[in-house]
Amino acid sequence: MNPYTILGVKLSDSDEDIKKAYRRLCKEAHPDKGGSEQRMAELNEAYAQIGTPEKRKEYDKKHSYLAEFELYASVLGTPTVARNFGKKPESRTAVNGSDIHLTVNIPFSVFMHGCPMMPVQFERRSTCLECDGTGAAKAAKCSQCGGNGRYRDPTTHRFRKCNKCNGTGINIIEKCPYCNNGENRRQITQNLIYRPGMMETRMTGKGNAGHFGGCNGNLIVTFNPELPENCSIADGVLVVDGPEIFPEDLVLGKWVAVQCGDETVRICIPANSQDTVVETVTADGLKIRVKFRLAPCKSDAERAAYDYLRQLHEKT
Repeated sequence: MNPYTILGVKLSDSDEDIKKAYRRLCKEAHPDKGGSEQRMAELNEAYAQIGTPEKRKEYDKKHSYLAEFELYASVLGTPTVARNFGKKPESRTAVNGSDIHLTVNIPFSVFMHGCPMMPVQFERRSTCLECDGTGAAKAAKCSQCGGNGRYRDPTTHRFRKCNKCNGTGINIIEKCPYCNNGENRRQITQNLIYRPGMMETRMTGKGNAGHFGGCNGNLIVTFNPELPENCSIADGVLVVDGPEIFPEDLVLGKWVAVQCGDETVRICIPANSQDTVVETVTADGLKIRVKFRLAPCKSDAERAAYDYLRQLHEKT
């Protein structure tokens, strides 16, 4: 029996509080006061275990799991595993939660301008609080690992995860009625801030819950924009097939309206440009690479004008 429970004290109470509780209970349970000898024997045995600071320290060191069970009991009442199993294993193998991968289709307008609040729905697995993720309403110690969740390999002499209990330290006798193998599933709505051109985002700790002290997984969202025919994505940059331009546009510079589906983007061709590919950033922060097509000469007069310009350049 737990001496703290017998004396009606908490783990956080001082040694003086334990002494006062013992004396008060002894007055009530003494046979001369109408009590029983069995109750007095329980009180004396409990006080002998934690009555002095030295004995109490030694007892707490051997029964350190009591602190965690008292926390569970304050939230859930008497935990199912603590009630049936009696003692938490000294060392369970922590199991990290798995990542959740989502692919979200977004309109091209959202890809271009962003969205301050984008709701994303997904199913998340969380640990059952009633059974502490064990999936057991009634359980017993694992016979192979002795409740530790791991065992020493006789060949390599290294500790390995117990394959019989899967690292939980228990064998399930009766399943928990409140969950499915220690997990609860529910639909979650997570609001994301979408920045223009973002292809993927990762939210730490928003994935499936871990077991036995393991870390939660991550939520990884991949975005799939609906691109127009003249658009593609390369290295995180929106690549657009632009309209035709003329050689004089490269020399003199020009503002060109580029159509991307239903969106229109104005691109500035700098003066004295050497290439028909122009990279820029929109007002919303989206990186765009526009590939213009250089128009051929459409008449003999235009060709003659270019020949005249070439002669001028050669003379200078």
